[in-house]
Amino acid sequence: MLASAILRCRPYGQFRPEAKVHILEKLARFIVGLAIFIGVTCGLAFPHLLFIMARRRLFGGDEGRYRNAVMSCFTFWASRGFDLIQAVLAMKVTVRWAPNMERAARQQLIIIANHESSLEVLPIIRMLHDGLGVTDVRFVMKNQLRWAPVVGLGCLEGGCAFVDRNGDRKDVLAVSDSAAMAKREGASYFIYPEGTRSPKGAPNGRYRRLGDPKLGGFVRLCKEHGGWVLSVASIWPGPPIGAKTMFQAYKFVGRELIIDVGLSPPVPHEQAGEWLRSVEWPRMDDVVSGDKPLQAAHP
Repeated sequence: MLASAILRCRPYGQFRPEAKVHILEKLARFIVGLAIFIGVTCGLAFPHLLFIMARRRLFGGDEGRYRNAVMSCFTFWASRGFDLIQAVLAMKVTVRWAPNMERAARQQLIIIANHESSLEVLPIIRMLHDGLGVTDVRFVMKNQLRWAPVVGLGCLEGGCAFVDRNGDRKDVLAVSDSAAMAKREGASYFIYPEGTRSPKGAPNGRYRRLGDPKLGGFVRLCKEHGGWVLSVASIWPGPPIGAKTMFQAYKFVGRELIIDVGLSPPVPHEQAGEWLRSVEWPRMDDVVSGDKPLQAAHP
């Protein structure tokens, strides 16, 4: 029955609105999409990572270039893996750019984004990699991901910051050290100010669709890194996505994702917290809620 459902699927590259996807087809696409995610991560990205690590151990070389290579490996395979996942899940992804986006191309950036699901990071990485030529992106990550297969090892080797999200001074130092290292090595930095996922899109704070931002990490990035700020609003038209991980990928089948991208000059760290809380986060909340016009569509 499952095999026949797969055979009845239309071409994987065609967008299928969720309402038109049969439950068996949705299950089939979920299984294939999950298999691709695991296969690309373990079968392609992991051997590539091991090769980079082995070359470093055997021949030495500059540590900064080593971390550049590790994170560039991840952004490449995340981008190409999502090409396949998007096709299998019959998703539609549209990127809408700010008018001044040419300033961001191949620059060091601080990337902030809302966080409804873990899938969103893959199309955002593809947008950075393919659209802006940004290949080395470091992340602020929750400490549990340190032990995630492949991803944890790569991000540890690549100089990312692992935090407990409890405001401890150790977290502050981890972000500061990692951000300063990224600046020296020409890397961009990615942070989810909400600190956790809100799959129902209905937080209990001051914003309608976004969770209250935790300001400390962003302030530290502005102080130690100081790049232009790329604001990425992930918008799921229709009902809230209601999924946290790729193991709930059946909820993404036939869904549309709009990535709205804005760009701001570097923010002085003394003003960074207030700017995020009172200026940029409300603007992004308006965009996600549908009250602000989106940027011009990416051709």
